[in-house]
Amino acid sequence: MNRFLPHLLAGAMVVGLLGSTGCVARAGYVTPVGPAVTVSTASPSLAMVGPNVWVVQGYDEPVFYADDGYWLYRNNVWYRSHAYNGGWVRSFYVPVGIRTHIRYPYRYRRYRARRGIRVRRAFRVNRRAYRTRYRHPRYNRRVYRNNRRVYRDNRRLRRNNRRVIRNNRRVIRNNRRIHRDNRRMTRDNRRLRRDNRRIRRDNRRVKRNTRRVKRNERRRDRVRRVRKKKRD
Repeated sequence: MNRFLPHLLAGAMVVGLLGSTGCVARAGYVTPVGPAVTVSTASPSLAMVGPNVWVVQGYDEPVFYADDGYWLYRNNVWYRSHAYNGGWVRSFYVPVGIRTHIRYPYRYRRYRARRGIRVRRAFRVNRRAYRTRYRHPRYNRRVYRNNRRVYRDNRRLRRNNRRVIRNNRRVIRNNRRIHRDNRRMTRDNRRLRRDNRRIRRDNRRVKRNTRRVKRNERRRDRVRRVRKKKRD
């Protein structure tokens, strides 16, 4: 019994320390009590969603990998980090691939790749390169200015597109009216042609009648002359 007393005391001290720190040890990950995030030893896999755009599979939130960094979409705000499981910082810059190919980020929560989709293992980004590229204040200012310019250009393009759409609608309406007028004109032209044909027929008949009348008058004149000669 005396042999096992030191081991029992050491085990009791370890349990007391774990209870005081508030941590629960399990196989594979360590979960602290409170709002801390669980850290898994096994890295998740990435599935290709677009050109140079990947999504972390099986996460409760949409986490993307693009442009040598991880991007999280939460409450209509984008966050960036060098890792897929923490260190998120709000970012005003979003990669072009994510902006163009991902319209609804919330659809990629708990995403599972289908057959034929390219999959690879997630890895941590080099912190030095990440900091020099994304966390430098000058770079962030430039990116913010460029994003503002792009946003303004997009607003102008939207306005121009709206104007073009309105003009196209007006042109379509005018073309429809012109088409209707052309139909009416064709109908009127057909009616006029029919009327002209009838008038031509009537004119021919009148000419024939006038010729007959003239012939009859000539014959009458001849007959009268002959009678006069006989009388004389």
